[in-house]
Parts: sequence; C-alpha cells; structure tokens
Amino acid sequence: MAGEWIHTAGNWSGDPNDKGIRTSQDYRYFAISAQFPEFSNKDKTLVIQYSVKNEQKLDCFGAYLKLLSGDIDQKTFGGETDYRSSSSLNKLLMLQPEDWDENEYIPDPEDKNPEGYGDIPMEIPDPDAKKPEDWDEEEDGEWTQPTIPNHDYKQPKKLKNPNYKGIWTAPLIDNPEFKDDPDLYVFVNLKYVGFELWQVKSGTIFDNILLTDDPGYATKLAEETWGKHKDTEKAAFDEVAENMEDEVPS
Repeated sequence: MAGEWIHTAGNWSGDPNDKGIRTSQDYRYFAISAQFPEFSNKDKTLVIQYSVKNEQKLDCFGAYLKLLSGDIDQKTFGGETDYRSSSSLNKLLMLQPEDWDENEYIPDPEDKNPEGYGDIPMEIPDPDAKKPEDWDEEEDGEWTQPTIPNHDYKQPKKLKNPNYKGIWTAPLIDNPEFKDDPDLYVFVNLKYVGFELWQVKSGTIFDNILLTDDPGYATKLAEETWGKHKDTEKAAFDEVAENMEDEVPS
C-alpha cells in the first residue's frame, strides 16, 4: 500500500454509515490492493464494478483499476507491477509514394502580386476596441489594441491541383503471422484487484468493488448499494455545492 487512505463516507453522503476508501494527501502516489479467491474467467462473463466519488476539484490526475494474477507479490504492488500479459507485434512498414500529392489546391503560377499589395496587413487594429477604464498598466501591463481580420487583405489565387490524389492511406493485406486466439480474453489465475493513482488534489472515494461472472447479480448489488443512496447523496451534494466556490467537485 502507498499513500494514506481513510475509511469514510466523505463530506457528503446518502448514508454516513456507507463508507469507502478515500485518498487523503495532496501531491501523492497511491496504491492499494486486496486478495480474493483465485479464479479463471475462461468461458465466463467477467464483470468489474465499483463506485467512485470525487469530492475535490480535479487537477492533474491519473487512476487505474488493475486485475492481478496470483504470480505477483501483493506487498510490492505499484505502477511497475504486471497487470496483464502482452505480446509483441511485428509491424509491416508502409511508405507513402514519393510522387503522391496530397495538396488539393496549389498556387496559381500566373497570379501576380499587385503593386503595393505587400503593404496590406492580414489583420488591423479593432477600431471599436477601447481601453478599459479600470486598466492599471502597473499591474496589467501596457494596453494594446486588439486586432480583427482585414477585409482588404486577400491571399494569392489558387488552382485545383491536377495531380491531387487524395489523402494517402496504406493498403491493407493479410498478415501472414496472424493466428486466431480464442483464449485471448482469458486470465487463468486472477487473485488480486488493485487501485493505483497519482493525484495533485486528494479526496477520491472508492467503494462497492465487485468482480463476478453474473451480470444479473452485479445489477442487483448496484441497486442495493449505489442505487439505494444516489438520490439522497445528490441532495446532500447540492446542499454542500451551494456553499462551495473554488472546490466544486467535477
């Protein structure tokens, strides 16, 4: 485990006795895991379900829920812990032909720049803009008039490109090394579930974590936990939010 976790219902809740685990330190890395009876999801539907509540205004934030095999050392669970198997893929390199032209329009070679046209700017000062009366140059710096597009400015003429072939995409061919794997989804020895986070501002609460092969049971449990208190929790949040300005949760 990394970081300090608190068992709490939070600053507002639908039921003060319905508690989860909350991150409690700013600018910290967090990791926590739990063990369950080892199982395989082969030929089964795997449902992963949990609830999460952010009581803080989210800033820089990253969070992962990871399923872990029985082969790892739970005591050292962290960002470097393997949480899924992966295999390398050989890549076929496709190069765009050198003579492929993706420019739909090209400059008109017969278009001439009118005399003095180079003096016409693309943007001009906004004549309707006025310096705000409360502008303080010591605090706000020197005021500069904003600009707007200049209607007298015109770009060089362009022609339809006769060599235009559209946006190039690599052709697809059968991969000679492809082998269908009907067990690609299978995790043979799942034994742990863990949360891993990095937070600038703490205050995230996790609860009602469930792994099951029964979608019907997952729906029933969600209704008996989160669903049972969601309306009263929303009312509690609305009351708190009225008195919060800078820390309104996301």
